[in-house]
Amino acid sequence: MIIGIICSHIREGKEILKAVRNLQEKEANGLNLWEGFFKDHRLILATNVFGKDLASLATSFLIKEIKVEIVINCGGAGAINPKRKIKDIIIGNNFIKYDSFSKDTFQVIKKSFLNLVNKFKELTTSYHDHKICEGLIVSGNENVENFSLKNTLWKKHQAECVDWESATVAKISIQNKIPFLILRGISDQAKENFKEEFYQNIDKVAKIYSKLFLKFLSKLT
Repeated sequence: MIIGIICSHIREGKEILKAVRNLQEKEANGLNLWEGFFKDHRLILATNVFGKDLASLATSFLIKEIKVEIVINCGGAGAINPKRKIKDIIIGNNFIKYDSFSKDTFQVIKKSFLNLVNKFKELTTSYHDHKICEGLIVSGNENVENFSLKNTLWKKHQAECVDWESATVAKISIQNKIPFLILRGISDQAKENFKEEFYQNIDKVAKIYSKLFLKFLSKLT
């Protein structure tokens, strides 16, 4: 199976790359790509994909040019749900572009390809001390770094977490009828010191979701 993986920061994907054999780095269509094999799967990982524009470019390229059969988006995220703690894992099942100014502002992208979500959930409901849950992810091209915006997103959408890319990856995958899976680890609390928290926690967060993801791939046929 050909699987495309999208990560914003290389540190979000490095634990996955460690498990890949015959790893090669290359550039294509302005994207930084890593390609190799895990089990019987061919993996193509795109890194340095920041924001919805690059997420759109990367997802479209993987689907139309590489002909991937599944799209995976994984990385860190800021907690919106007050109950979420650092290193909790979120499996996205609905997605909102909360900063969209088009007529479909705040329109939820419908649940799709739940077979992948359900297969991933079957792995485990908890991983050591870290909760794994399914829920809504909101995306926008801005940093959520104050309580006011975080509180607004919680009250308006009851979102689990926030990032920049998930909603775009989900939307393009749905438009192209390609199964997808969005995994986000809580790397910060979406407040004033979020950058410090992100860089302090992202390696630990990535190690958790990468271990689960590789276990998921091992069982995927």
